[in-house]
Amino acid sequence: MHKGLYIIGLLLLFVACTGDREMRALLDRAEALMEVHPDSAYETLSSLPLKGGELKGSSERAFYLLLFANASYKLGKPMPSDTVFQEVVDYYDRHGNANERMLAYYLMGGIYLTRHEAPMALQWYLDATEQADTLSPDCDNWALTKIYGQMAELYHSQLMPKEEIEANRKFSIYAEKAGNTYQAIRGIEKQLGAYQLMSDTAMILALTDSVHKLYTQADMPQAAASVYPAAIHIHLARHDYPKAKELMDIFETQSGLFDTEGNIAKSREHYYQSKGIYYEGIGMLDSAEYYYRRLLPYGFELDAYRGLISVFKTRQITDSVVSLIPLYERSFNVLENSKHAQAMRQVDAIYDYSRNQKIAQQKEIETINTRYTLYVILIIGIVLFLLLFWIYDTKRRSQEAEVLQLHMEYESVQEQIEIAEKGLQQFKSDALQFEQHQEEQIRQLKKEKNLLVTQLHGLDVKEDDTAMFQTVIYQRFKEKADYWNKFPELTINDWHVLHTEFQNHFPRLYKKFTYSKLTDKQIDIVMLVRLRFSSGDIQRLMGLEKQAVSNYKNRISQKLYNLDSSKKLFTYLTSFYLEEDSEHVKESSL
Repeated sequence: MHKGLYIIGLLLLFVACTGDREMRALLDRAEALMEVHPDSAYETLSSLPLKGGELKGSSERAFYLLLFANASYKLGKPMPSDTVFQEVVDYYDRHGNANERMLAYYLMGGIYLTRHEAPMALQWYLDATEQADTLSPDCDNWALTKIYGQMAELYHSQLMPKEEIEANRKFSIYAEKAGNTYQAIRGIEKQLGAYQLMSDTAMILALTDSVHKLYTQADMPQAAASVYPAAIHIHLARHDYPKAKELMDIFETQSGLFDTEGNIAKSREHYYQSKGIYYEGIGMLDSAEYYYRRLLPYGFELDAYRGLISVFKTRQITDSVVSLIPLYERSFNVLENSKHAQAMRQVDAIYDYSRNQKIAQQKEIETINTRYTLYVILIIGIVLFLLLFWIYDTKRRSQEAEVLQLHMEYESVQEQIEIAEKGLQQFKSDALQFEQHQEEQIRQLKKEKNLLVTQLHGLDVKEDDTAMFQTVIYQRFKEKADYWNKFPELTINDWHVLHTEFQNHFPRLYKKFTYSKLTDKQIDIVMLVRLRFSSGDIQRLMGLEKQAVSNYKNRISQKLYNLDSSKKLFTYLTSFYLEEDSEHVKESSL
């Protein structure tokens, strides 16, 4: 009987050990895939049947959570909560080596970063660098590189250029130690952003030349040619157009960032502003306008409208300037609101950091007080023990009562601590829900913004009679034309609104009216013709004689299309876009 139980026990132990080995093998496989194929590592970890839930307190659970958080951070997926991950940090504080502790601290910083708590993230990143054993040949220099790179980005977002420069300097040092020459030079190049915040143009130009030389010496010609945008902008601001053109040619032909049609790589479209400034500076206003307009689809409305207003001022096209000013003001307000929201998030993050610091200090004080209380109790216990040794019989009952009272006080204090900790957890949960609610609101507002932008960009398309005929102002004119003696007279504002709606629905046709030097009254009449109002309607709406309307239409036909009469004026107006497209095809073929 005992022999059978012994055999069964050995079998169970063998099965358990085999399961542990399989679990460890899968974790080791995920670790091997982490740097090159983080998505495969994530899938491997997600496929584990336990997923770490039943491994609490074990090295496998700590290792699993460390790898899972690392893969999630790399892929931008949800990470474990700081409460759960704290046990990983605690485990590697006790049992891990320097590299494991550094990684655990770095990932905890990543958790706070995903919650937009920049000060707390920075603190954990700084603590992570302190865990590294930089004198050891086994030091994970590439992990240090990533940590300092993340710190540099946070310093940049917090408008701390000096700290950003120092972080990028260390990024470069450890990238060099890790054997990554490109990232080592890149760390120097990234300092340009900080010097731009400091408006140190002399340092930007000097650093650009230095980085270009380093890339060239490392046989990285495309990277070398890619460093020039900031320097180009400075030379344009100084009106040094020959030098700017020299650098622009290098950047556009050697960086590998442009396709055969001259389109720049994604996320670098702001360079079109420099192109616009350059062409405006040398007097090629059509090219300048073209590149300013290229900024619009990529979210750079403020720079685009500023450039277009400057071009139209130079051309003395007042109507275009007036029409762009509201768009510029709206873009400016959107940018200011965005900056205000970002500032509020930074203030909230700093407040959260201060609050967490205070909580940590309070816990530390409570720990010291508890330890002091225990010391006092211990001393009292020793004294009582010595006294009771001599007067045991007479003081025994008194001693028991006193010890019982002390235990009750201790339990009361412990109960208060537990209540406070539960309150803290509830507060964190409420704060997280509030943050998620705010993020959802922001997402909705961004969707509305994108929809408005799409609608705005969609206005400059083919003529749209149906949409125009549905406008309130068209209905006002139509009713006045049909029942002219039953409705109030048209006001100046009515005509102004009609102009605005017509320009929105027929922008290029309206532009042709203005470029053809039509008078204001001629533009009023040709709009009514295009909107299918008869000559009799125009007489009633404008208070003109029949012959005067005919004369106006003949002069308009002559100015716009060089026609002898107005018989085909409406036909030409409705075929305006077909005419433009055919001319464009002819120009392209030439």
